Amino acid sequence: MRVTLSLASKMKVSAVTAALLSTLAGCGGEGGGGAPIFVPVAVPTAAASPPPAPVAPVPPDPLPALGPLFEEQRADMLKQLAPPILDCLPRVDDVNPKSPMFHGCVDWHSAVHAAYSLYAIHRHTGDRKYLEAVEAVLRPELVQQELAYMTNMQGTTGDSGVFGNTAEDFYGLSWFLALAKERELATGNKDFRPLGDAAAKRIRELVARLTPEEIELRTVTYDRAKYPFEYFTAHNYANLPWALVHLKLWGDWVRDESLSTFAKTFVASNLMKPEFDQSCPVSNDAARPEEFFAPCLMRLAAVARVLGSEQTEWLKARVPDSFYVEPINVTSDSSWHMTAQNWSRSFALWWIHQTTNQKTLRAMAIRLLGDQLLYRDRWDKQFDYMLSHWIAQFAVRMIDATYEPNAPLEGAQEMPLQIAAGDAWALGGQGLAPDANAYGALLNKTLASQQGGPVRYVNNAKSAAMGFDDNRATIQNLVEKRLPYLLELIAAYQRDTSEKVRNPRAITVHEGYEVGFAFLKPSTRPDNLQRYLVLQEIDAIRSTEGDWVVVRAYLQSIVSQLKAAAPKSPIVLGTYDNPYRACKLAEGAPETRQLVDDYLEGGGRFAKGLNDVIREVARDNGVQVAEVYGKLAPEDWSADCDLPNASGQKKLAEAFASQIYID
Repeated sequence: MRVTLSLASKMKVSAVTAALLSTLAGCGGEGGGGAPIFVPVAVPTAAASPPPAPVAPVPPDPLPALGPLFEEQRADMLKQLAPPILDCLPRVDDVNPKSPMFHGCVDWHSAVHAAYSLYAIHRHTGDRKYLEAVEAVLRPELVQQELAYMTNMQGTTGDSGVFGNTAEDFYGLSWFLALAKERELATGNKDFRPLGDAAAKRIRELVARLTPEEIELRTVTYDRAKYPFEYFTAHNYANLPWALVHLKLWGDWVRDESLSTFAKTFVASNLMKPEFDQSCPVSNDAARPEEFFAPCLMRLAAVARVLGSEQTEWLKARVPDSFYVEPINVTSDSSWHMTAQNWSRSFALWWIHQTTNQKTLRAMAIRLLGDQLLYRDRWDKQFDYMLSHWIAQFAVRMIDATYEPNAPLEGAQEMPLQIAAGDAWALGGQGLAPDANAYGALLNKTLASQQGGPVRYVNNAKSAAMGFDDNRATIQNLVEKRLPYLLELIAAYQRDTSEKVRNPRAITVHEGYEVGFAFLKPSTRPDNLQRYLVLQEIDAIRSTEGDWVVVRAYLQSIVSQLKAAAPKSPIVLGTYDNPYRACKLAEGAPETRQLVDDYLEGGGRFAKGLNDVIREVARDNGVQVAEVYGKLAPEDWSADCDLPNASGQKKLAEAFASQIYID
């Protein structure tokens, strides 16, 4: 509803807001004139019914940590994933109807990984119905016919063969190598080896003749300006690391030392380039995905799978413990390919975990797996066939990998956890990764000194840059997306580590500041300045409805779940300071300075401030508060006054450290 500001007298607003609205009623817009200014805020009339009392949100029940029971649950998960695979494999679909074996599941590669999945499900569950289903389609008498179809180079249409098809040369043929190995594991039959050898030869030939530019395109492409037409090359069918993983897999399986050596040499020479660290850091894959592979993670997964434990330290340097991939909020509007990213990232993370043994990666992979399982309408057979014909197979690939042993842990030192959670204040910036000067990182040094040894620092905070367009406030996002991962990680530590490191050394939370107060230049036109102040006050007041019922409910959920998971660990909530009071730009908005002070500490229109709510939740749950309000000086803020700078972060670290005690 759009209303003129002349109706402001009927709103319950502060005196300053009423005065501003009265002033604005006769003002024009940027171009002057006498047209009334419209603000997109619904204003009740005098006769309108009073608005309903705000209702506290009901945060979702905590998802149970899968880790402690994952090994017992994974066979049942495989059975849940089987129906869409059983449904699609025997079909004869339009794209590849002339393939003797792989004519279902829409396209050749999807039929291949459906067959792989049924063999894997049979092998891990012992249920013969999955074996019988796949063997009814992949009959031995069809091997030579399928070999002829697969090696046909006539073109790229569905009935012309596989070789030369851009969706199959790197991607589908690699899946076939996984299938051929899995079939031998499940049945002992080696009759697919001619097809596997032909697929491996084709991939090797294609890889060997790649130019440096093509290697970059197929490995780390994230530069739309440089490659406007090939941007997605590394994100889907042409992904080079995927192909190299499977060349090594096949070489090792059939004891083809030449093939295995080729894959190892190529990975070492071409995937570990320092410039790729710059163009494709894993933080790129923490943002919104657009296709079914996360190329930066797949690059590191290939290094892990192909080169193994000799590259453990190299991998750890590129996948730090604070790296976090948020589960995609899968909806009916998500693209078909994007929908698979939760599970493709889960098996990439698991492959890296198998080499580095990082518990953070294990917990993340399991959480991605479990989160996607909840969205049955995006993978199960009774829903969209364009999803159900292929996505479940990605989950099978991840679960299959979990049955493989990890690289041996040699000389690894056990370290206790330190967890930092919350918004951009906790992250130390607005980027995709935690800032090295964030107060959590500085606190880590203090904790290590107190501990007499290193402490594993996991910063799980979120900035706006990490969003997946799900419109969640960061506090809601923490409860629904990030907290389950932290609980998974804590559970893993309490299950797998010794008593001295089992409990997190410290858990810090900075969360709840959801209102966007904007700095305005002193040169801003008075009418625009007043307009923004009005809207900011209305937004701030709305967030406090029902005694801050929304913020309070989510904070309570966060703290109570963390305390239940780690009852022996110190938990500290941080309050917020007011940049409009202390920042160098504060003189540009004196009215906003008072508004934010009231919002944080109470006063004026705010019977209670955000910091008061934080203190109350901490008191009710028996946890500590790091008092930040009033601690920061003008020189402690970034140039844009958005967040504390390095000196400000140091003061925050001191405030948190003062509330963490050693028994």
